[in-house]
Amino acid sequence: AERHPALPEVAGRRIAELGAGPGVPGLVCGKLGAAEVALTDKAELVPLMARNIELNGLSATCRGEDLDWPMALGSGLAVQRRGGGGEKAL
Repeated sequence: AERHPALPEVAGRRIAELGAGPGVPGLVCGKLGAAEVALTDKAELVPLMARNIELNGLSATCRGEDLDWPMALGSGLAVQRRGGGGEKAL
């Protein structure tokens, strides 16, 4: 995969795709060299995301997770749970 100059640089970054559905943008980030990609959506879509991750050979980089918005603060993706972030935003 090649990076288009109009897109943000994702190589080496940790990416979270919220409301991913099938996860196409997150999968592209994985192909473009993101260090880690979390694809999130409703629990019933996690199997679809997992299958797409597998089909694209991205199991080492990408993972599918359920993210229920009312419960989001308890998620491992929440800033409070990641030690305050400290990473530069895209």
